Amino acid sequence: MAEEANPSNLFECQAISESQSFKENKQSDEKDIENAIHSEMPSTLAKKTLGREDFDQRRRSTVIPFDISSFNSSRKAFTRANTSGVNRFRNKDDASESLCADGRSSNGVTKVQLQSSDGSTEHVSTDKGPPWKHLILKMTAATDEDLITSFRFTDKGGGIGRDTENIASIPADKSLANRDHALILHREDRFFLRNGNNQSGTYVRLTPCMMEEEKLQWPLLRDCSFRCGKSDFVVLSHDENAQTLELEAVSGKLAGAKFSIDCHGGGIGRSTENVIHTGDGELSRKHAKIIFDDPTARFYLYDLESTNGTYMRLCGPYDLPFRLESGDDLLISQTCLSVTHFDYGVHENMGARKYMEDTHTVIQDLHIECLTELGWHPQSYFGVFDGHGGVQASSFMEEQLHVTIVGEFYRHRNVYETKAPDAASAVISNLVKKQIVAAFERTDKDFLKKSDRPQAGSTGTTVFIAGKRLFVANVGDSRTILSRSGEAVPLSNDHKPNRPDEAQRIRDIGGFVIHGRIMGELAVSRAFGDAPFKILDTPSEPLIASGDANIGSTLQKADVDSQLTINPSDILKGPLVICTPEITETHLTDEEEFLVLASDGLFDVLADQEVVDFVRAKLLQSRDVQRTTEALVQHAIVHQRSTDNVTAIITATNEMRERLRRLKSQITIGVVGGSDLCKQKEQLGEDVVNEFDYSFSENGLVAYHNGSLIGEKNLRDEYTDAQLNRFLDYVLMYIASSQIPVKR
Repeated sequence: MAEEANPSNLFECQAISESQSFKENKQSDEKDIENAIHSEMPSTLAKKTLGREDFDQRRRSTVIPFDISSFNSSRKAFTRANTSGVNRFRNKDDASESLCADGRSSNGVTKVQLQSSDGSTEHVSTDKGPPWKHLILKMTAATDEDLITSFRFTDKGGGIGRDTENIASIPADKSLANRDHALILHREDRFFLRNGNNQSGTYVRLTPCMMEEEKLQWPLLRDCSFRCGKSDFVVLSHDENAQTLELEAVSGKLAGAKFSIDCHGGGIGRSTENVIHTGDGELSRKHAKIIFDDPTARFYLYDLESTNGTYMRLCGPYDLPFRLESGDDLLISQTCLSVTHFDYGVHENMGARKYMEDTHTVIQDLHIECLTELGWHPQSYFGVFDGHGGVQASSFMEEQLHVTIVGEFYRHRNVYETKAPDAASAVISNLVKKQIVAAFERTDKDFLKKSDRPQAGSTGTTVFIAGKRLFVANVGDSRTILSRSGEAVPLSNDHKPNRPDEAQRIRDIGGFVIHGRIMGELAVSRAFGDAPFKILDTPSEPLIASGDANIGSTLQKADVDSQLTINPSDILKGPLVICTPEITETHLTDEEEFLVLASDGLFDVLADQEVVDFVRAKLLQSRDVQRTTEALVQHAIVHQRSTDNVTAIITATNEMRERLRRLKSQITIGVVGGSDLCKQKEQLGEDVVNEFDYSFSENGLVAYHNGSLIGEKNLRDEYTDAQLNRFLDYVLMYIASSQIPVKR
């Protein structure tokens, strides 16, 4: 007879195995570390905006795709792996879990006691890590009906649903429950997702398996349910003696079909090679797999790096609060949400160019343990790279620069381990800058060795946030600016050949600048790639093409020299172009509002202060960072006629979101009759509302800000919530354009 097990006990052996594996990996030799450093990490997700006609298929197929082509167990040695699967559930019954004297369970995971709403004692299985005081849920795709695409939860928690009473109000998703479809809870410095009152489900996405033991994250217990593409499956039974698992499809093209999985397991996907296969277009050819594990005598489900993901539903044995971590993907009915530390927007547009050479990267938390132990957490990373001579260099930086940065910290982790948490911040800051510079130079050398396009190059502006400290590293003319109480503060300096100090450096090594270009050719003085201008840095051996080394496709040093009219090796004392970044450090306070990283296509047509003014106004109008980012890029290309690729990342601080919330709370909208409206206008004066149209014969809306009438709108029909929201947006835009101060 099949026996049900407590989910909290399923992974004692796995956790011990992971702990031993981690210790072994820490003792890896330098070659293993190199492999780990250069293994690929997930790339930044492009956000897709759907049209109204895509409503029925909204979001489900546009969740974050992971782009991991190879894995190495050594990777765990330099980046902390998030605890996944059932280890993240909050369990009510931990009686069978043996606790050590220090409060840790036998598998090394800390147990935190909680008081649940029904008075029973609950526990949290949580990794050691920094406390979470707020959480951002961000849509990974949005329709035109989604006015707000990101939602901020504080330690008070809140609901997800269609009504405005929810913290995450998503009225466009008609399948959501009106209120508390799902709940976000905050307990002991951690956030949890709990299924609420709904019919269409709350799901968490399975993480791709990077190591063999991660295949055992999600056991298929009786009555548990999971989703692949448009199909939901439920486990009917599990016979340990016969080693069989019975499944039934409850939705999708296979609805009603039953499947029996034996100890050999089987795949799920679009291909007929799978045990469970269907023509569902949202499934990958090989989407997910079910395996049987002899030691635990259980079946497990894991994802095969599918594009659209595999999801476990929080129901049945998994109807428990699930601990959230940065980077998690959730499916709330038909809406996909990503868990983030910061609210940010990303948008790119090719503009008038024939090719798109810009790339970008956003990593919410790099999990650098040596900095976390010093209290410098979380470590977030943003980067914009503007390629020239092709997209090869910018794509390489998009995928590899942050990996190398993490690797540099791991290489020198012993230096940080000797520092006490209260060590002088200046000492730690200098160490951080040193690792960033080393990572830039190492990544550039790696690219020069692997590239088969000597003319390929890229600028780069990156932001590394560690706790309250912000480091901006820049090469080239992509730029990062900060809005501090509405004032534009440049955090990077463009590296142009005609900049006095850069021009002097070029002249000192034997080069010259003409028409603002190095040797009359290159318009930036610092960049990644650009091999012809770094000839003295190129290796003595031939550069092997990244295609097929067996073909003998090599790039000889003479080929690089021939790119210039003269041989620079004969006259130059050093490289004309360098990749050493200039780094600025900023301590974040409550005055900072948002960051803007962008390629020069934006700043060619807009000054720094113009960008800040535009973003502030749009944030007040839309109260949404993603919508604001899209509007900024569109403004540069359509209205300002930028002829270059334009890519922008906007990161709004929590203080900015609080200001928007406070501003909204200071605005009062009332409904008055025509005579009353006319009377109020006479009392307050026409000049206060001179940008609005009036007609006093019918009912209308009036808006007050700090006691002053700032807007009114006449309505011929009974007012609706949508009309109120549109009017509020109009009022907010009026406040922004009029520079009306907001109470702090």
